[in-house]
Amino acid sequence: MVELALVLPILTLLLFGFIEVGRALYQQNMLTKAISTGSRFISRAPDAVTASCQPGATWAQAISQARALITYPGTGGQLLLDGLDDGDALTFSVRQQSGVCVIRIEASLAYAAIAGIIPMLNDGALGLNATAEERYIGD
Repeated sequence: MVELALVLPILTLLLFGFIEVGRALYQQNMLTKAISTGSRFISRAPDAVTASCQPGATWAQAISQARALITYPGTGGQLLLDGLDDGDALTFSVRQQSGVCVIRIEASLAYAAIAGIIPMLNDGALGLNATAEERYIGD
């Protein structure tokens, strides 16, 4: 019983640590896939980018639709990740690189720990970041 009392807290901490790391990797993967989908959507939006790689006539509409696609990917209206609907979490840009227009989306948000056992993860010290670039194709 004494050995169990000494080892059980350490094993419990390890178990919750593994769960949190697995959950963080899962959320990172979901964020990366969503950002990639959003950049692919904007890269195919008609008239979103001009020939000189500047935001075009439908840029704002394409960004609005891509933001909705990234933050609420399903039809149920459920938020993909906590904090993703914050206005500063996603940044959209377009630039010229090697003669082609490149759409770039960056996402940055704090990881929200599910278990309060590991206090380091509750302060937002662990961040989820994703970047996707896609060549603009248009129609």
